[in-house]
Amino acid sequence: MSKRVPQLLVAMVALFGLLAIGLALRPDHRGSSTEASGAPNGPNSTSVTTLSPTEKAVNASRDFLDRYVEGDGRVRRDPDGDTVSEGQAYAMLLAVAIGDDTRFGLVWNWARTNMLATNGSLSWHWVNGAIVDRNAATDADIDAARALLLAADRFSVPAYRVDGLSLESALLQQEVVQPSSGPVVVAGPWATALPYTINPSYLSPVAFDLFAEASSDGRWTQVRTAGTALLSTVTDGGRSLPPDWAVVDGNGTPTPSTAPGGAAMAYSYDAFRTIPRLAEACDAPSRELAAALWAPASRAIDSRAATANLDGSAQTSGDNPLFLIAAAASARAAGQTTKVDSLLDQAEQTDDRSPSYYLSAWVALARVLIDTQLLGGCALSPVSSTVTGEAQTTNSPISVSSSPAPISTPPHKFNSGISTPTPLKETS
Repeated sequence: MSKRVPQLLVAMVALFGLLAIGLALRPDHRGSSTEASGAPNGPNSTSVTTLSPTEKAVNASRDFLDRYVEGDGRVRRDPDGDTVSEGQAYAMLLAVAIGDDTRFGLVWNWARTNMLATNGSLSWHWVNGAIVDRNAATDADIDAARALLLAADRFSVPAYRVDGLSLESALLQQEVVQPSSGPVVVAGPWATALPYTINPSYLSPVAFDLFAEASSDGRWTQVRTAGTALLSTVTDGGRSLPPDWAVVDGNGTPTPSTAPGGAAMAYSYDAFRTIPRLAEACDAPSRELAAALWAPASRAIDSRAATANLDGSAQTSGDNPLFLIAAAASARAAGQTTKVDSLLDQAEQTDDRSPSYYLSAWVALARVLIDTQLLGGCALSPVSSTVTGEAQTTNSPISVSSSPAPISTPPHKFNSGISTPTPLKETS
């Protein structure tokens, strides 16, 4: 036998050994631990890279901004390359959360230049250089105004505060109605006639508290209180899931409904967002409602639903990774802390395999909203013994008082003639 053969074998063994070590040490590009990616975590295994929740939130935010924000600040929505006001607002929230003042300025400047209407709201849909639908999507106005007010303090740009208060004022004038139960945020200026059309996932308690603080207008506190009471009613105190859409009568009573464009009544691509917004809230009733939704939110995952009925059973089949985000938020509020990270990691891994503008945005937003206080929420603050506790797996339905007491002051200052539109929300 040639002497070169054993030498070659030795070299090959050494090479494969080095490759194996390199693969073992290579972290996931977003820093998921080996446990989160499904590797065993026993006495003979080692978690090679374990990032903190804040590090994961920052990485996910950067991934979204790098992937979907164009050089001029426009947020490109896949697969069509169009832009919606929601996307601009998402990018603004993520940019201010991670302190990216340059990108924040680009995104807001593009939205203000290309989407801001004369009525003070953001037109919702831009395609190939022009606005194709001037209707406002209320959630985009809420999220953009919230981001601007936070950015004014964090980046020391007073003009952002002026812009944020202008958006907040337009919201109050054009997208809030007054049934007898209290002021309610509707789906847009087009939805202000009875019965009022609402999208439950637009209701953002933390944003409403920030608006009340920034504008010194107590009506926003009333909006938050009435909104949480409305969500408690429409979900039967957390026994059923929130619908994508609902209508509200003159007494303020909500009823789940089909979408404006006729899509079936469902817990689906809009409604899942309701739970992260509740879970980050700083008032106990909102957080307790998020906790009570743990049981139906879990059923929607277990049923392998792409869209779900309001009891959590499958309406259409297929695993919806957005439902993992909602369940993670509810788990956070319910004290199911060991479940939060694994649920978010599963959603993120799905986006890694098949990138999606919408899923990528909400992986990042969920990590920021429920795993950090980078946007001024209170998801990490204790609620009460009735909500927290790792042993608690389900929650009794809760009732919402008319005068909820805040848990704590939210850290907002960063010391730590329109026609009814087609459905305003796209999905992934």
